[in-house]
Amino acid sequence: MPRAANAQRQRINKASRQLSSDAIRWSEASEWLLPPQQARSLDTLRRILQAATGLFAELGYAQTTVAAISKASGVSTGSIYGRFEDKEAILNTLMDAYYRSRMEQFDALFSVEACGDFDLGQLVSYYTDLLLASFRQDGALILLADSQRMTNDMIARQVNELNHHVASCFAEVLCHHVAPKRQADVRAAAMLYHDMVCCLARIAIQPTGPVASGFTPDDPASRQRVIGMFLDHLRMIGLVSVA
Repeated sequence: MPRAANAQRQRINKASRQLSSDAIRWSEASEWLLPPQQARSLDTLRRILQAATGLFAELGYAQTTVAAISKASGVSTGSIYGRFEDKEAILNTLMDAYYRSRMEQFDALFSVEACGDFDLGQLVSYYTDLLLASFRQDGALILLADSQRMTNDMIARQVNELNHHVASCFAEVLCHHVAPKRQADVRAAAMLYHDMVCCLARIAIQPTGPVASGFTPDDPASRQRVIGMFLDHLRMIGLVSVA
């Protein structure tokens, strides 16, 4: 392995050990379904949404009924229909809470202020770990959104907005590592990398994903390959110099 490439890999690994384990913590469903200050007054609503989240993940949206949500939550069907028009309204409510929470959390974890002192290897490593951590924890919800986005305009819009927002933030921070005249190129590269990692992770969380793609989010070698590919790409198109 060339000396420069080996040094680069070592920096990436060091960045991962320093940043990933402590900095990345996506909230649990019990935290994002409803704001904490509303938990007491809206306990019934929380129970409905928590039950629906579990059933949608276990059985799938189509196979989950309001009666099943009622049984799992301990809330009568009449009370559920008093709060939601139908099953789709339950889905929309919990997905809206999920996407709003994840966008707020990402902004707190990844920004120019939070990552301004990172070198390029640390930055790409940290961003990759944020994405992969999200897919590991939220796989069931991501697959649920994917299954409904073709027929549910609200979910399709939320998925697109979150991905665009996250990738744009990555591009903004990445631009601090290149000359101003190349920022359009680095923004395009950042969007490409975001799509590539999400595509690989999305395939990997399918039942046969790791076999089909050869990529496993939990595998350090898989993670290392995608980071290395992106840094090599930046060098090849002249956006960064060889370290």
